[in-house]
Amino acid sequence: DPGTVIKEVKETLRRVPHKGVGYGVRRYLQGKRGKLQPGISFNYLGQLDQTGAISFSTLPGGDPIHLENRRAHDIEITGVVLNQQMNIRFEYPSASWMKEVYELSAAYKRNLQVLLRHCIQKQDPEQTPSDFSADKLTFDELEHITRLAKNL
Repeated sequence: DPGTVIKEVKETLRRVPHKGVGYGVRRYLQGKRGKLQPGISFNYLGQLDQTGAISFSTLPGGDPIHLENRRAHDIEITGVVLNQQMNIRFEYPSASWMKEVYELSAAYKRNLQVLLRHCIQKQDPEQTPSDFSADKLTFDELEHITRLAKNL
């Protein structure tokens, strides 16, 4: 169910301290650089066309990583909203990854479309436990309270 997925992701993200800013630095300083690194990284840069303070060049930018430098992840996914349009970029190390990345990006697009259709069709906003000040409120408790309130 897309609605359940959205609510769970929302709650998970709200539990991340400081919205994730400084996570890599803290991890490095605490010596928690694990041996296993994730194969995929996702970086959402935000909606950059809201302020008008940023403009982008149409000139080519060159390679984002020096050719002799090793990638930190096998696949890097970067998302950004520009000119009111979501742009997702998949970067991978070589042409041998093309089929797998194509399949991944097609699945990504399908799932994103399912979530978008769900959100567009919603008539009323739905709250999750983190929308309220009760720290230990669960999804089930919130559903029960909502049903009671509708019956008043």
